[in-house]
Amino acid sequence: MEKVVSLDLKIFEKNFPKEWINELANSYSNFILQYGKSFSLANFHQSPGSWGSSPLNPSVNDLYLDKQISDYFERLLYLSNILILNYVLENLEKFQKLNFFDFGCGFGLLSIFLKKIGIKCYNYDNFRTIPSSLIKEDLFYKDYQVIGPSDVIPDNSIDVFACSGITPPIDTTKKFPKFMENNFKYLMLDSMCFSGNRGGPFFDLRLEIDFLNPWNKTDNTKNWGLADYFKDYKNYEMVEDNKRTLIIFKNKIFK
Repeated sequence: MEKVVSLDLKIFEKNFPKEWINELANSYSNFILQYGKSFSLANFHQSPGSWGSSPLNPSVNDLYLDKQISDYFERLLYLSNILILNYVLENLEKFQKLNFFDFGCGFGLLSIFLKKIGIKCYNYDNFRTIPSSLIKEDLFYKDYQVIGPSDVIPDNSIDVFACSGITPPIDTTKKFPKFMENNFKYLMLDSMCFSGNRGGPFFDLRLEIDFLNPWNKTDNTKNWGLADYFKDYKNYEMVEDNKRTLIIFKNKIFK
């Protein structure tokens, strides 16, 4: 059966050697085991690429991707993070000097893969589903030369706003007005969480959706709601929808 999203494994093999991934998988397993199951969504974080699987149902990854893609990553990455890496690798020259911000980063695995291809990523999390802010001091992050998760919004310039497996709370703009008014060059948003979490469409290829305008509570099948979060939403144009799994917008003023 053909999967919803078709990716070429070769682009990942070229940039992330299997030996490196296996080493990372072992290090991550040892790192996360020290916390046991003492935190929310422990099952997700132990194997993001297997999330949602059961004896009767495949994982979210396997619903949309060829199984060999997630297996190559040793199930370290959730669907939308794989799609982020795929788009970045296909457009590497554009992203090489851009700074990423991963909203709801969890344990920050995406940042490690981005670091491998020379891209900086700021890990932000509110620590509701991971143990404590102390984890950012763990040697695991130092070994891979990334900074662990933080619950502090950065002051420095951010070019790419990424959100995978989670929806920014609707009050994010009120809590962090200055940050959310940033003129981000790209937005990479997990569609399956972004609109569904507010009663909007979860995932339906049949629906015609206005992705930019504010979400309309009385007609939640048409508006996706980018305007609810980003002040300059009219400056964005969609450049990739990945069959509506991960939606990528580009700021039109960014060449």
